[in-house]
Amino acid sequence: MSERTLSTGPGYRIIGLDQALGAVPYPAETRADGNNFGYVDLIDHPERVNLVMEAREWSGIARLLKALNAVGSPFLSTASACEFVHVTGSPGEPEIVVAAYVGIAFRSPAMNQPDRHQRLAEALALRLSKPPQPFVSIDLVVAPLTHFFGLRGCFELEMRIQAWGHGKDDAQVCFDAVATRIATGIQDINAGFSRMQIKSRSGG
Repeated sequence: MSERTLSTGPGYRIIGLDQALGAVPYPAETRADGNNFGYVDLIDHPERVNLVMEAREWSGIARLLKALNAVGSPFLSTASACEFVHVTGSPGEPEIVVAAYVGIAFRSPAMNQPDRHQRLAEALALRLSKPPQPFVSIDLVVAPLTHFFGLRGCFELEMRIQAWGHGKDDAQVCFDAVATRIATGIQDINAGFSRMQIKSRSGG
């Protein structure tokens, strides 16, 4: 698998992958590193977010999933994961990282193309870089899917978030703050999409 950097900015990178790894939906399975509970359909039902294990344990993940799957949103969530990771650095540096992952796809299969996802990544990155949040790094990865509800040739946008802290509480506060910023950005995009839909239906 190879990757190429499409653009960079304060605290983020936009990356393109050439190998398909994910699928929507994907089955539940048991892995050596823990359970995989499979795809959970939250489209137009953000109130079901507690069906996702990570959302029960991480309020930042719940916030992102609710924004993506809101009624009328053009998006859906494909997958998520979140955990604490201990890191070794110089004395005084943050030693705990919240490592999180959330996958995004458009509900319309025709829109799940690399250029669309790159533009979405750029829109989210713009909101994250003004101003950049310290102790946070985000990779926005445009990646092909093996299939999207049985269709080939579709892509998703993977948000890979790392938030550092001096201890778990500090790292979680940092992660919750950046998750809130991303969720707000998604809500802004949702609102713009809704306005365009209303204008299109009215013929204006």
